[in-house]
Amino acid sequence: MVEPTTPFASLIMTASSRCQCSGGAVWTRARDDSQVLQTLRRSPGRYRGMSACRTSSEVVSLVGAWRSPLSYVRAVDYLVSMSYVANVLRVMIASPSDTTEARDAVEVAVHGWNDANARNKQVILQPWRWETSSVPQLGENPQSLINAQGVDDSDVVFALFGSRLGSPTPGAVSGTVEEIERAVEQGKPVHLYFSTAPLPNDVDTVQLEGLRAFKEQIRERGLLGEFSNTPQLAHEVWKAIEYDISRLDLGVPTLNRPANGVRFQVQPQQEREITDYDKKGKPRYKTRHWIEVTNTGDEDAEGVSFESVGADPSMLVVSDSTPTVIHTGQTRRVVVDHLLGGGDPDILRIHWLEDGEAKQQEFHVG
Repeated sequence: MVEPTTPFASLIMTASSRCQCSGGAVWTRARDDSQVLQTLRRSPGRYRGMSACRTSSEVVSLVGAWRSPLSYVRAVDYLVSMSYVANVLRVMIASPSDTTEARDAVEVAVHGWNDANARNKQVILQPWRWETSSVPQLGENPQSLINAQGVDDSDVVFALFGSRLGSPTPGAVSGTVEEIERAVEQGKPVHLYFSTAPLPNDVDTVQLEGLRAFKEQIRERGLLGEFSNTPQLAHEVWKAIEYDISRLDLGVPTLNRPANGVRFQVQPQQEREITDYDKKGKPRYKTRHWIEVTNTGDEDAEGVSFESVGADPSMLVVSDSTPTVIHTGQTRRVVVDHLLGGGDPDILRIHWLEDGEAKQQEFHVG
């Protein structure tokens, strides 16, 4: 399970290499996309153009034309707000070399399905094509490497045929046929589609005869699909995807984050309040100071206590000194007083127990 798709990752890497990003702090407060879009529309100068975007792909395309580093930061902020956890399924597109247009149509259909359904269904489909996704490698015959990199790591296979069966391999009559057989043996969903479009004038009759023989043979092993144009093929791809997802036991995706233990976030606060009134009725004020300590980690902090640091501190901790527990996500208020004449900087030292081990950390709060 992952959060970003390839456009997300490349954009974030670009932004990180160009400048210091805010990490989406503004946008993470929004509860849904509608709130994000409302904010974008209220700030057309800062987030120009993004308010018209409906999908992450459109945001990435728009940012590519901006070129300024600040634009990348703004886009990352926006994309962070759109992030979600999802199951990722790799979809392999297998075919001989005469079906380039059909291969493109399948990939476009997969991306279109992602834009329309990925967030709601918590599933992202990742197309895999040997010409763009395989890694150059020596040591085995090319088809064996495609099998290992493509078929074995894929969850669904779409196989397309036009007028050719494909080139033979050491293990099968063609590479595409070998990929189909390997995927079937591994129990993966395999969808076969044969083109019914008019044959090209320069059709290879030997290849065509081999394809027809294969079609007759494979017909006895399942249901075959046909397409006469790319829009029809795209419709068939969507139909197959919906069928596969309904049958696959994907479960609810979760984001597996590494344990980070106790993590404290410290924020000094102050508030001016009226203490009394003088004889003329004018209010007298006093400024209260405190420090908010939040456990942002994934473990509870036990035996927590606080103290000021320094031989001549200007800040004193006046809260109850009894050790306490700060649970994950919980905030404790530490009341402090500021003294005149102290020469040391304002530093708060926190002591706590984590998995039975005594720990401490100092925070500058002045």
